Amino acid sequence: MKTPFKTYILLLDLAGLELGASYYRHRARLGVGQRKGSKLAPGVIVTDGVVMTPSQSLAKEVYILTIAATVEAVKAFEEGGGVLKRQPTIQLGQARFRPVEEGDSVGWSTSDQLTLRDTQRHEQLVPVLTSAGRPPKASDWFVECMDCGKDEIVNAGRVFQCQNCGAVDVRVSRAEAVMA
Repeated sequence: MKTPFKTYILLLDLAGLELGASYYRHRARLGVGQRKGSKLAPGVIVTDGVVMTPSQSLAKEVYILTIAATVEAVKAFEEGGGVLKRQPTIQLGQARFRPVEEGDSVGWSTSDQLTLRDTQRHEQLVPVLTSAGRPPKASDWFVECMDCGKDEIVNAGRVFQCQNCGAVDVRVSRAEAVMA
């Protein structure tokens, strides 16, 4: 018997609002870009209005970014004299898929609940997502993923995501310190 796999789904109905360019730039840095040439994090699927990811922490981070950008867009729209015909909706949920051999089955549950840890992680990521200029020199980092449980050594200038699942709930330390 195969175990069902989970995916986290973000449903977006922005009611015709245009979100700022920085929102899309931050999403692209997280591997959840929508534009041509955007490199997606492992297992991420992006279409109009839907983001699917195997990582709960990545889904929650995109959820927080989307809420913040939507609030700003609504404020700018209303300050410009516009009136929304309907309110934007952003919903975060989890789907469980059971393998076909055992009978098609999809379970869905919403999980709009954000924890203190989610908001703290977001505050830590803001400087990384908004940084400009030349990236730091590459070095070896030991990355421990809290979502998929994999550990790996990554050679990069800056590491804030799991290379396996795209999760942002990771512990990162210099590889030299771990190897010593």
